[in-house]
Parts: sequence; C-alpha cells; structure tokens
Amino acid sequence: MNSIKKQLETHDKVLSVFVTAGYPKVNSLYEILPALEKSGVHLVEVGIPFSDPLADGATIQHTSKVAINNGMTLKLIFNQLKEIIPALNVPVILMGYLNSVYHFGIENFYKHCKQVGVSGVIIPDIPLVELQKNYLPFSKKYEIPHILMVTPTTPASRVKQIDDLAEGFIYAVSNSSTTGGDNSRSNIDVAYLKELQSLRLKNDVLVGFGINSRDAYELACKYAKGAIVGTAFLKSISEYDGNLCERVLCFVNKLKNR
Repeated sequence: MNSIKKQLETHDKVLSVFVTAGYPKVNSLYEILPALEKSGVHLVEVGIPFSDPLADGATIQHTSKVAINNGMTLKLIFNQLKEIIPALNVPVILMGYLNSVYHFGIENFYKHCKQVGVSGVIIPDIPLVELQKNYLPFSKKYEIPHILMVTPTTPASRVKQIDDLAEGFIYAVSNSSTTGGDNSRSNIDVAYLKELQSLRLKNDVLVGFGINSRDAYELACKYAKGAIVGTAFLKSISEYDGNLCERVLCFVNKLKNR
C-alpha cells in the first residue's frame, strides 16, 4: 500500500494543502512544508510553477509568475525536496502540467520523484490514452502513483475508467471552474458529490477547487474523504509579512476550527 492510501486509511476529514514551489520566496518550501506537517495537515501538494496554468485562477497564476521570476525550476524543486522530505512524515505530492514533465523528460521525472521521496503526482492535462501509453509504465516502474481528476461533467463510465487507473485518491473538482473562483459553500456541487458516492469507487475522493473556509471544508468532508485547499492558503501567506510558520499554523487551525 502506498503512503497516500495509508494516510487516507488513518484519518477522517483529510486535509490536503497546495503550495506553489518558490512562492513567496524561492526557498519558502523549507519553512512551509515542515509548518504544514506541524499543523496537522494530512497531505501536501507542491505545485510546479508554469507560465500557462490553464486550470488555475488568478491567484495561482500570480504565484506561478512570482515563483518563476524567483528562479524556481523543476530541477530546483527536486533539489529542495531531496533535502526537505527525509525530515517529514506527511506524504508530498507533486502537481504540475504536462509541458513541464515532458520538457524534463518523462522517465527522468518519475525517476527523480522516486529518488527524492515524492509520494504521488497530479498532472491534470494528460489525456487518458496518453497517460496509459507513455506515463503509467514509468509510474509503475518507479512506484509513483497517479492521482487523477474528475469534474461534474465527467460521465459515470469515464469516472469508473479513471478510478481503475488512479492510485492514491480521486481528485474531484467541486464545480465547473478554475481554481480560486467564487469559492463559496453554495458553489460546491453537492449533487455531483453524491453521485460520486453512489458509484462506490475503489479510491477515496478528495474535493478541490472551492474550499476556502471551514464551512466549505466541512461540507466537502460530508460527501468525500476530505478536501484540498490551494488558493485560500496562498492568499493567506501572501498577505502576511510576519513569521511564515506562524501564519501556516494559524491558517490551518482556523480551517479546522481549533
């Protein structure tokens, strides 16, 4: 059993937090990742900054631009994670776009994930046919599970196909939008989450794209194993000029009502 599934089996109301590597400073992962673990987050997603992040809204686009300007690259992310991950217990998931992986070299990407201790990857813009043909062989070779996405417009038959291919969990986009849109509780598509529940998938479901408050987090956890927070967290650390670790703890405590 991979480390992501172990974590999901151990905890209820799983909380995964996304952070863009290289934001707000090029070396910020050294502070943020240990602070997220200390705060009790169950999974951490590290975003590879990309110049054209089509699925992301203004906030993550901005953090990607800042990170790239700070000099962040995929090679540097691996170098940083090689130093950070051995001191962590929380699984670290790498999330980015196909272009970055292809440019780095497909097998080279999975090989580096294995070498530095990455627990899984999310690459949302790989077509399923392409994934099966050119990516999953290396994913299996280096034991790096793929987390795959579904949306409210994904037909049930395709959801089951994705469930067969995915390992770790299914990333359910909460509504038809980009990240960081109108993330109110009412925008979470509850009917769609209920439909996912009815399919009895082999993988647990975590809900992302729309979780910016304790209410939204609790609502997502009512219909899924947990939730993923990205934009709200990045906004939180961008608006704070004090101790970054304290800010991370404060954000998570507020989200979990502690």
